[in-house]
Amino acid sequence: MSTVARTKLDKELQKAVQTVQGLHKEVQKGIAAHSQLEAQLNENKIVLDELALLTDESRVFKLVGPILVRQDLFEARDIVTKRLDYISGEMKRHEKAIKEAEDKQEVSRKQIGEIQAQYQSIAKK
Repeated sequence: MSTVARTKLDKELQKAVQTVQGLHKEVQKGIAAHSQLEAQLNENKIVLDELALLTDESRVFKLVGPILVRQDLFEARDIVTKRLDYISGEMKRHEKAIKEAEDKQEVSRKQIGEIQAQYQSIAKK
């Protein structure tokens, strides 16, 4: 086959490899963010468990900057519950993005395999 066809295959291969590398970075970034969210989720679950142990007369304080501000127990529970819902939603969003990137990565890998097969057919000729 001609050098023009080979050059075209080289460009296609290079593009596919760059796509796989970019998607790999995207997956790694998503996994790191997901891990961080998982840690935050666990911390907030512990806080909610601790708040559940308190009585209605218990005092709850929230750290705002360098000072502690008194907070209503019911309000604190509500805030932590909403935070848990938000973090769970973000985790699902990251899981979906990771899955999509992995699927795209697989498609690009198949494309690389096809290009390599074309190289082999050229080499045989």
